[in-house]
Amino acid sequence: MKLKISHVLLAIAIPTVIAGILWRSRSKPFSVPQGTTTLSRVQALPLQPTLAWQTLENHPVPFQNGLPYFSSDAQKHPRLILNGTWKKRRVAANHSLSFMTRTPEVLRVIEQETPDALSTELNAGAWSDHVVPGVENPAPDRYQDAAWYRTSFETPPAFKDQRVILHFGAAHYMADVWVNGQWIGCHEGGATPFSFDVTDVLQSGSNMLTVRVDNPPWRPFPSGDTPSTTDYPTIPYKTADWWNYGGILRDVELEARPTASIFRVDVRSETSEARASETAIKGIVVLGQFDHKNGPYELHFKLHRARITEENLLTPFAEDLVDPTEIVSTGSSSRTWTPSSETYGVVPFSLTYPNLENWNLRRPKLYVLEVELQSNGKILDHFFTQFGVRSIARQKTDLTLNRQPVFFRGVAVHETFPYAFPQQPPIPTGLRQDFQNIYDLNANFVRTGHRPAHPLFPLIADRLGIGLWEEIPVYWFEAKAFEAQLKRPIARQMFSEMIARDFNRPSVLIWGTCNESESQRERQAFIEDLKQVATKTDGTRLVAQSASGNDAFDATHEACDLMGFTSYYGVFYGHTYGPATIKALETMHAAHPDLPLFATEFGIWSEKDLSNSDAQVQVAKDTFEAFTSKPYLCGCIWWALNDWHTMITNPQSMGLVTLSGMRKPAYSTLQQLYASKESPVQLRWRSPTSWKPLRGKIDLQAECLSNSPVKSFALTLDNHDLAVTRDPKTGLFIAQLDTTTLSEGEHSLATRAETEDGTVFSETTSLFVDNLDKQ
Repeated sequence: MKLKISHVLLAIAIPTVIAGILWRSRSKPFSVPQGTTTLSRVQALPLQPTLAWQTLENHPVPFQNGLPYFSSDAQKHPRLILNGTWKKRRVAANHSLSFMTRTPEVLRVIEQETPDALSTELNAGAWSDHVVPGVENPAPDRYQDAAWYRTSFETPPAFKDQRVILHFGAAHYMADVWVNGQWIGCHEGGATPFSFDVTDVLQSGSNMLTVRVDNPPWRPFPSGDTPSTTDYPTIPYKTADWWNYGGILRDVELEARPTASIFRVDVRSETSEARASETAIKGIVVLGQFDHKNGPYELHFKLHRARITEENLLTPFAEDLVDPTEIVSTGSSSRTWTPSSETYGVVPFSLTYPNLENWNLRRPKLYVLEVELQSNGKILDHFFTQFGVRSIARQKTDLTLNRQPVFFRGVAVHETFPYAFPQQPPIPTGLRQDFQNIYDLNANFVRTGHRPAHPLFPLIADRLGIGLWEEIPVYWFEAKAFEAQLKRPIARQMFSEMIARDFNRPSVLIWGTCNESESQRERQAFIEDLKQVATKTDGTRLVAQSASGNDAFDATHEACDLMGFTSYYGVFYGHTYGPATIKALETMHAAHPDLPLFATEFGIWSEKDLSNSDAQVQVAKDTFEAFTSKPYLCGCIWWALNDWHTMITNPQSMGLVTLSGMRKPAYSTLQQLYASKESPVQLRWRSPTSWKPLRGKIDLQAECLSNSPVKSFALTLDNHDLAVTRDPKTGLFIAQLDTTTLSEGEHSLATRAETEDGTVFSETTSLFVDNLDKQ
């Protein structure tokens, strides 16, 4: 992301800042920082990643904290939701402690930060109320430090004789967790989930959960100082162009699982080139058994066609999409698992189904794979996962989806965490609003900011047919920062967690490695390392970066599957929007003739008072026209959908939608430009012929012109739906409006039309009612 015009020179001069890195090698320990109390002058080792890929039956399986890493496929096991009002206390943390290996000495000193944090009394000491999940430091609160959180809960009777897993959706940045005073583990990184098996530390009655979340301050921007060896390596580590939200940011819950259960089902789908009517569904089932009965266990597979409705669109459970009458038949669909002495095992499967339909952009076909675990005829567990049949590939300078060239019409979305600002709707409602705006924009692609999205986001994208570029927050990195990541690979952990969480999501088409970073030699080594992880563990998606667009000859693009670049010609570099963009595209193509080009960002700010809206509109028009003039450019992404809070120039107004939810003029402009790549829609008002002023009873009559039949047409006046009919002879859409029932003055009439091929047209018109002025 870029900055406002007042920061243009600073944005160009970013390479002068040098990263502060704690560690220089895996084996080299560091000394305990001065000022650390009651900790002996031992040499403490740096904290290493907690996730690792293990090989089971020749298949890579992600493990963290002794458990297979959980995907975003939630299951309907007994659960206890721990969201709600917790107790909280802010503390000034010694951040270096957060990055030390959790030896007993280190833990003892961390626990001394807040001596009553592990008390059995919830209200002990000076603790305030705090809603979880929720931002610790909503803008304009620039607090960047640690906070401790506590809550109590009763163990449900349904948890008896079950394995109990404690799940965190995300906590930013470094989280340590205690249950009943016993430390159970930690996690680094603020946008990916983590879990712990707490079976052995739960009590039958009341329990106490304590969480310490350290959110170290980002290095100032700009910063020309020389970093010391005690600088801490968060990701990102310097002030970025979004808000450094701290705290427990996503859901917290307990899940009770059978002692023999299914932990993951990883699905790959391939359409046979020899027989296009057949699709092979391949993958692995990851199982765990804790009762040591040693099986044998039977696995039974069923394939369902997913049925998506407004009622189940936001559900986290793939089971809710199942239409029990729509089971796709197959041949042999059973497998046997006989566990060894190990707790976990893998069962591979390959099933062939006839006539499965492809998942496509804005025309998705989804399926739900159900796996049933049995023993001696008794059902022990179920697992449901949604997936789609699709392929993404590079062919010369094209990107192909299901072997057909595709142009991605994109927009970026910065996730807004709970309680980040006063007007914010609840997360599911906010996600629904975002996707409505994405769909109405005629976009078919989203870049999920600079972090993995909320876990519901890819699920909804699957169901609406919106492609995704997901990435990790490796942002404005320099040489030493990349070198540090090759030695203490927390970025690799974040990348692996992202892959493991969203493995089955057909909407995720591109894994992003880094954004607008420097130091080509170190960056290329970093990209190649992450690409190797993606190839070995997934291999079904593209790997890319978003590099600064002012260097057409950047050699690191050759390590990627496409050339992703930010495009701010005429905004931050170059002198004109359109011509400068065209010249840059031609130079890039000449430098990288075998790579598809992808504009990962374009746009400009409107200013908070919308005084620069005309420039936003012009940038959209001129830049998109330049993009579509070159056949080797395969996609573009407007930055961003919504305005957002940033630690640099708060708030940032580059969005198409204000923080209050109002669509800006550039939204309608881009909507029409994106429609032009599919099926343009035009709206003509037949009545009234003039909007000012309106009196008495009038007919609203509109005509929609499109190459595709109009599927729906809606009118809303001041957010209230009007009854609309369609004249079968003229095809006009008609609504009656009685202005005598309205207050005098200005009103807002919103129009939305959607065609059969999914193209959307919308506009908002101001009406002026004046029944008092007689003429």
